[in-house]
Amino acid sequence: MSQVVLLGVATRMSVWLQPGSGAPGEAAPSPSPSPMLVPAPGDLARYLEENPQYANRVARAAVNTTPSSVLGWVVLGAVLAVAWFVVKHLAARAPEGRSVRLYRSCDPWVQALRTWFTTAPVTFVYVATWTVTTVIFQGTPDMLDSMINRFNSTNLVGVLNDPVRVLFSSAFIVADYGFFYIGYVVVFALITARLEQRIGSARVLLVGAGSHVLGSLLTVGVEAVAVHLGMLHKSIVVTQDVGVSYVMVGTCGAYLFLVSAKWRWWFRAGLGIGVVLPLVVQQSIWNLGHFLATCSGIGLYLVVRRWGVRERVTWRSLVASHPPRALPTWSAAPSGAAATAVGGQS
Repeated sequence: MSQVVLLGVATRMSVWLQPGSGAPGEAAPSPSPSPMLVPAPGDLARYLEENPQYANRVARAAVNTTPSSVLGWVVLGAVLAVAWFVVKHLAARAPEGRSVRLYRSCDPWVQALRTWFTTAPVTFVYVATWTVTTVIFQGTPDMLDSMINRFNSTNLVGVLNDPVRVLFSSAFIVADYGFFYIGYVVVFALITARLEQRIGSARVLLVGAGSHVLGSLLTVGVEAVAVHLGMLHKSIVVTQDVGVSYVMVGTCGAYLFLVSAKWRWWFRAGLGIGVVLPLVVQQSIWNLGHFLATCSGIGLYLVVRRWGVRERVTWRSLVASHPPRALPTWSAAPSGAAATAVGGQS
């Protein structure tokens, strides 16, 4: 993304470098009918070397202080996946050994994990989508991060001028540039996925999207009233307010009615600490948004539950129902079978 900054600077500098162009700050000459060419990287580097004041601007614009922590988690997941295929390969090549014992102990868990993913496709496709956007944001210069985030937030200006776009785009941006990324993943994997397993993909999409939209619109309405009454500073109309957390708390509110008796009070306490307590301690517009999105999720679940709820899926039952699979064999086929196969193909 830093190339975008340099390209923007290069485009402006190409105007200044054209014959007859004035220095920066002077009145621009009449546009030439010939197309403007962006200077080559070598020309740009030479120009920045000769004009250190612009080099400093480019350096400040390209600063990125956000650590690429999410990319590290993605790489770790890829390494674990490759390691599993290596274990399968070694176990197939050596029928007796540690690799076989490791395969037999881990394969039920791998099958259960695959079933967990496939029974909640909307949840995990959504997680994968905002994982990609978070990796992009964490690799973007801070100035562009803030600008892109602000122009895709469900703030008062965005909702009034381009409501459909900001409501859609903000739903795929994680707040604080993915600082609590792993916490988001855990909540979606353990709670939102369970909600989808109980009510289905279509209804979890309705609850999640509805919580985001209703929570955002209600928050913007409160913002407008508060700014009009002088209770909030006018700068709040362009604040950063993105919606992955709105979807998360909305689905958590919906799952409130499906928690087993063993965990019900723990879940209620966790939801109260995560949503209600911050609003009581610090009455910020973002905490209010989370509270309103949670209430929206509760209300939407009360509407969609009339179409029935599926049986609860437990991790223990998934592991128990998946015995280790037979390993593929790598031994060569007998010569007679091979000859038959060749004759049949001919």
